Amino acid sequence: MRLKQVSDKALIEEQMSTDPIRALYHLGDLDEYYFKRCSWYFVYDGDRPITVTLLYKTWGVTILPLGEPDGLRFFLKRKPLKP
Repeated sequence: MRLKQVSDKALIEEQMSTDPIRALYHLGDLDEYYFKRCSWYFVYDGDRPITVTLLYKTWGVTILPLGEPDGLRFFLKRKPLKP
């Protein structure tokens, strides 16, 4: 597995479109007002993103994962979370 920070809205939206109902909250954060407060990370298993993690930074850090639990575990072991 590997971790990659992503800032391309089209790529993020493409990944979210596989399950737009579950990704509804995440898709809303692609709006420019929210997007500038977000950091997006994909966890890849080979060439396939298995987990998207959104860090929403306002008064702290809110973690909003979507995808496979193994990808979230991988993310949490590697990414220091700072407000």
